[in-house]
Amino acid sequence: MRLPGGYHIDDPALPVLQATVSYWDVSTDAGAAAGTSLVCANLANEPSYQGQMAKILDGGAAGQVRPIISHVGNTIAWVNPCTDNTGAVQQIAAGTRFCIINIGGGGGADIIGMLARPRVSFIETWQDELGIDFTVWTPTNPATGAAWTRGAAGAYLRATSVPNANETARLRSNQRWMAAPGVYGANTILRWLTWEFEMRLTNLANLDNTLSLFGLTPNVGDNRASNNILSWALVGAGNALQSVTDLAGVETVNTGFGENLANWNKFRIEVLAGTVRFYLNEVLVATHVANLPDQPMYFNWFYDTTAGGAATAEIGIVRAWLYDIPLV
Repeated sequence: MRLPGGYHIDDPALPVLQATVSYWDVSTDAGAAAGTSLVCANLANEPSYQGQMAKILDGGAAGQVRPIISHVGNTIAWVNPCTDNTGAVQQIAAGTRFCIINIGGGGGADIIGMLARPRVSFIETWQDELGIDFTVWTPTNPATGAAWTRGAAGAYLRATSVPNANETARLRSNQRWMAAPGVYGANTILRWLTWEFEMRLTNLANLDNTLSLFGLTPNVGDNRASNNILSWALVGAGNALQSVTDLAGVETVNTGFGENLANWNKFRIEVLAGTVRFYLNEVLVATHVANLPDQPMYFNWFYDTTAGGAATAEIGIVRAWLYDIPLV
């Protein structure tokens, strides 16, 4: 669900945004031709918003903020006309989304400043027709199977490799990300890591679940048997999906998510203070609060095949971001 101002319902900044927003709605009639007012029938039932700020969310004046000098019935008004990017006056038409922001009380500047802080972010969409960017990724190709390439599968842009029987393939990031649920706190700037990716696996039964993993690892050569990982893995005769956190060889695991890994799925790991959360296709399927390592970590996909035959790994869009907002 996308909310006014471009915030998503699962954005960690949303609770802070909600603390500043008094009201949002859609105008029902045109405002003053001079671009100095907005009319919404529902405002007649609201308390006075005089002294707060109106933000226009779409139309020619989208993004502009005006101090409200009066609120009478269904109309809020301000002094300086709204304009477009050429300076032309913009009347606020019916059907315009808007919100009212309360930045009074002395704390507003701090809240707005917090929302304006940059976040460390990353996205890989596999759009580069020249191939995989080796400044970002290090692929390890199978001995005889299909080497890593980027391309398309239906609507999906993806990187793919096909290790033959008893072979391995790996794709990992060149940079590490701070994943430290036991360290995040008042003395760290970064306090929340989210990492997500799309993936499809063909001939899943041919993957060795003792070694294959799709997660965050402290070392470039780590696999499912390694210590101090935060990862998705496989388990059991049917290679069911498993969530795993490992601290010095002691693990917390969960499984039984009802997935079909032969389809495209969206995987997500959130690392925050004292907790690691696992989402599959936007559904929270596991929450780990024990055996959580604190390490700078690589994005790491490792596929190991058995003697049963080849398996095809396809990795779709990958993205990650780090916040300094300590919301849980």
